Order: sequence, then C-alpha cells, then structure tokens
Amino acid sequence: MTSRRKQRKAARREMEAASTYETWRAAARELDRIDQRDAWIADDRSAWYDAHQVRKVTRELRASREAREPLRVMSLLQEGLDQHGSYVSNPRLYCETYSGESKLLPRAFLREAADALLYLEREQRDGYPDEVKLELFRQGAHKFGRSALMLSGGATMGIYHLGVVKALFLRELLPAVLSGSSMGAIVAAGVCTRTDEEVRQFFDQPDRIHRAAMKIKPLLDILSQRSLFDPPQLLEHIRENIHSDMTFEEAFQRSGRVLNISVSPTRSRQKPRILSHVSTPDLLILHSTAASCAMPFLYPPGMLMSRDADGAAVPYLPEERWLDGSVSGDLPMARVGRLHNVNHFIVSQTNPHVYLLVSRSETPSLPYMAFEVAGSMVRAQARSLLGSARKYVHDERVRPALDQIYTLTSQSYLGDINLHPRVDPRMLRKFVSNPTYADIERFILEGQRFTWPKIPMIRDQTLISRTFAQIIQRLEQRVLGAAAAAPPASAGVAAPPVH
Repeated sequence: MTSRRKQRKAARREMEAASTYETWRAAARELDRIDQRDAWIADDRSAWYDAHQVRKVTRELRASREAREPLRVMSLLQEGLDQHGSYVSNPRLYCETYSGESKLLPRAFLREAADALLYLEREQRDGYPDEVKLELFRQGAHKFGRSALMLSGGATMGIYHLGVVKALFLRELLPAVLSGSSMGAIVAAGVCTRTDEEVRQFFDQPDRIHRAAMKIKPLLDILSQRSLFDPPQLLEHIRENIHSDMTFEEAFQRSGRVLNISVSPTRSRQKPRILSHVSTPDLLILHSTAASCAMPFLYPPGMLMSRDADGAAVPYLPEERWLDGSVSGDLPMARVGRLHNVNHFIVSQTNPHVYLLVSRSETPSLPYMAFEVAGSMVRAQARSLLGSARKYVHDERVRPALDQIYTLTSQSYLGDINLHPRVDPRMLRKFVSNPTYADIERFILEGQRFTWPKIPMIRDQTLISRTFAQIIQRLEQRVLGAAAAAPPASAGVAAPPVH
C-alpha cells in the first residue's frame, strides 16, 4: 500500500509539473494504471450506451466497408450516427479517468465511422464522380454540423485562451470556427489572421507578444470621458498582436478560419452584433476587436470601420458606438450557430465571476449541486427583479446600465465542453494590468494544462465533423484541379461551315 501511495504521488507530481501534453498524458495514464482505471477503459459495459448494439453496428460497418458495399455503408453510417453518436460521446464517459480517456468501444465505433467516410471518398463507382461526391459530402456535413471554439472575455485573464488555442492547435483539434469577446476577440483575431505556419511561429516566440494594452489617461481626461484607459494604446496593442489591418473576408481567405467578434450596442434599441466574413465581410478586424474590448468605465465605446471600394477605411454606421462583447453576448452560441452551421461548442471561460461557479460542472458532487441550486435561485431572483425594473425605468441615463446588468445575469456561460482555469489568487490580482513576459508564459502553460484533460473528449466529439471537413477540402481541390486542367469547351470541335 505504501509503495502504491508513493507511485500515485509521483505520478501526480509529474502531471502537475508537465510542460507538454505527451508528458502529462504519460503520467495520467500511469495514474490510471495504478488505480486500475485501465480496466474500466477496456470494459465495454456502460449505462450510457447499449454496448451490444454499438458493437454490432461497428462490426457491420467494417464488414460492409471491406466488402466494398458503398450503399450499405452509407445506410449503416447514417443509422449508426443518428442512433448511437450522442451516446458514445456522452461527457460522463470522460470523467472516470485521470487521462480523460473514454472506453475503447465508443472510440472504436467513432473511428470506424470516420473510416467509413474515408472509404466513401475513395470508392470509385459509375455515376459518382468527384463533383457528385462533393455535393453529397457537403449535404452530409451540413446535416451533421460542426464545432466552434468560443473565447470569453476576462481582461488580462483572457491570456489563458492562448494556452487553450495552443493545446488544440498542436493536436490538430482547433476548430475552424472561432468566436471571441473582449480579450477573447484579440486572441481569436490573432489566430484567424495567420496561416498555420505563422501560428506555429507565434507560439514559438511568446516574447514577441505585445503586452501593453492598458495606459492610464490623465485625470482630467478620465473625468471628462468617464473611462480609465487610453484607446490609442489599446489600438496599438491589438494591431501589433493581430499583425494586420485585414477585413473579415481577407482573414478568411488567408487562414481558412472563420472569425467571429461579438460587440454590444450602447443604445437599448440596437441589437448585439456578431461580426464575421458572412455578416460583415468588409469590416476591419482591428477596429472591431477594439470595440469588443471597450469594457464600460475602462475604455470608451468604439466605432466600427469598414473598407470601401477604393480601399479606404470609412466609418460603419457612423452614428453608432459599440461596447465590450461580453456585456450582451460573452458566448453568442445561438448567433454563431445560425451563421456557420455550428451545433457543438467548446467554451474557454476566463471571466472570474463565471468560472468560480462552473469549475466542477462536468463532475457534480453533492456540495457542488447544492451550491449550483442556490446560485440558480439567486440568479433567477436577480433576473426577475431586474426584469421588473426595466418595465418601469425609462430614464435614458439609467436604462442602458440596467439593460447591461440584466443581460449579464441572463446569459448562458456554458457550452458542450467547458474549459476554465483553476482559481489562482496570484493571477486574479493581475485582472486589469499589463502582464510581464513571465506572466504570459505562465498563462499559456496553465491554459494548456486545463485543456489537456479534455483533449480525448474534444478528439472524439469532433472526429466526424473534422473528417467531413478534410474530405470536402480534398474533393474541392480535386474538382478545381480537374476544371483547371480541362480543355476549353470548343477544343476539338469543328467550326460550322460558312454559307
């Protein structure tokens, strides 16, 4: 027993000190072995899915694929994913091990489903040229949906998002759709304006990150403008870190990633906006990101800027000003879902007032459940009181603030997979301050560490949508290549006689 206790302590120390996912995973798997969690992984039985049916459809998929029966494969694939897909990736299956691994059978089913899609891509049959396959796979991908990474606000605490993005990017699990509010908008914009190679270089050189976003204004300016920090300094910080003055459309064409930035209105009759290459292709990312960072009392509301036909920057809705996206939509999942066919959300939440409440949401204990119930009752009462106040308060000086507080209490702060740091008072002290380079490195490492336990769940829950995306990309390249290589339609056709 003493030897086993020492082994457990050693494995835990190695997990806590790990600086790479490989080192962390090896230590976590060793801890699983010591506590005999590997036996749970190998046992097909579970209350969360029908092991017999999952095993059966996995075998039938494999047999049909090996027998080269594409119609049978398509039928089994659709039925299997519709009937078992949500069960075999149930979040509760990823809470039993230190490494975050699920059981072997669900992973085998998902892997076989992905192999079936790859088989259908390769299968050569009359009547199914690449153009037809491309349309069929697009329809299948649209029906299945895809994932998005949602990055919350959180001021300086939002630097944790860099670690989340790095952990997913290095494992090739970073979704193509990213959404950010406030500090999350800066991180999302920095990723979506860079190619994959530039993202790798960015993470290899953290000492080149521009740190100074906050510069206190002179006292008279603070009093007259009712905001603490200097907007030009924030603009310089964003410009240096996103490394461009691109529009949303230009960023999409350059990186292939879908950037969404959330901004909140200053007028009660305006609606929150999601800025993206679909909704606002010509808007400049620089000013959109700055507006999303305009936290009340810290920065004044910002103006959005667009690029006109001559390439000049011009105001977009010049009579409007916009605030921190977290005020009205920290995690605008419904709007992002409608715009980009997203139905699965990975949330990186670094707002301290939020993650203190959700830090154990995937593995609820009895004390947590009691705390959650009490918190829900308090929030419900607050929403009710604020909702009543909004009916009777019409003062233009008070109503906007009341609307913002109501929106903050009414938002949903959880997704399908939730990532959040451990509470660290030393880092909370830096909530509104410019970080040092040592702080940045620590934020990035800690961001990776709280992401690593969720890597297996993210890998499994996004496997099918990632496979769809890879196949569609290859088919598009083949179709475009074939079209470019094809001779002109008139080549080889005799000209009609002239009478």
